[in-house]
Amino acid sequence: MRTGITLAMIARNEERCLARCLSSVKDHVESIVVVDTGSTDRTPEIARSFGARVEAIEWPGAFDEARNAALALVETEWVLWLDADEWFVEGHASQLAVAIRREDAFGYLLVRRDLFPSGGFGEQVLLRLWRHDPSLRFVGVIHEHLDPDALERATSRRKVFESRIAFFHDGFRPEPSEEKLARNVPLLRKELELRPGQIYYEIELAN
Repeated sequence: MRTGITLAMIARNEERCLARCLSSVKDHVESIVVVDTGSTDRTPEIARSFGARVEAIEWPGAFDEARNAALALVETEWVLWLDADEWFVEGHASQLAVAIRREDAFGYLLVRRDLFPSGGFGEQVLLRLWRHDPSLRFVGVIHEHLDPDALERATSRRKVFESRIAFFHDGFRPEPSEEKLARNVPLLRKELELRPGQIYYEIELAN
């Protein structure tokens, strides 16, 4: 389907949830690109079964570099970003095609519903749909985000709108696992070496 939207994502050992994610959106995007950072399960095969372009890379040691590798594969006007443990609320992905018709729109804040293991959910709005701009890249070794300066330049010409397009996320854990903590500590240190003085990262590392 020629929607002008590419779903971009990074993945590693996501066979548990990848098909659910891609099934929820495959009919509403023009293409899918997946950068695989070292899967040892069926993640690449599952992605290809949905017609995705899969590029395998060695884990670069930084989430922003991995995400930027995925952005570099985008050839459409619009980028949709999802993680493998996210999937659209039924009927919501079809609204993407309507959203991108606005000429004055640079992007859209979508609603993420974090499902808690104990039941219930919380909501937050995130910029997950935007016009592809090669100058707009992710920054941050960990807790990566779109570069604020480049985003400010891009949104000086067009606007970011709120939407009620919603998707679920079931990867939320109030307490990180020992494996995740072991992964995050060196990444936090690397981020602070590159960009010292970030209070949020200093507090997280101290904890």
